[in-house]
Amino acid sequence: RGGFEIVQKALVAGVPVVASVSASSSLAVQLARDYGLTLVGFLRGSRFVVYAGEGRLENVESNP
Repeated sequence: RGGFEIVQKALVAGVPVVASVSASSSLAVQLARDYGLTLVGFLRGSRFVVYAGEGRLENVESNP
C-alpha cells in the first residue's frame, strides 16, 4: 500500500516515484503533492492510477 509512512521514507531517501498495487491514503497523496513526489497506485499490468506528480510521467496513460 502506498501509505503515508512509505511516502515519508521515499522523501527522506530522495526517491522520486512510489508505486504500489493497492490504493494510497489521502494523507499519503497530500504529502506526495506537497513535496512533488509521483505516487502511483493500483499498479497491475499496464493499468494504474496516478495520484500525484503526473507531470513526471511522459507519454503514459493512466486509468482513473
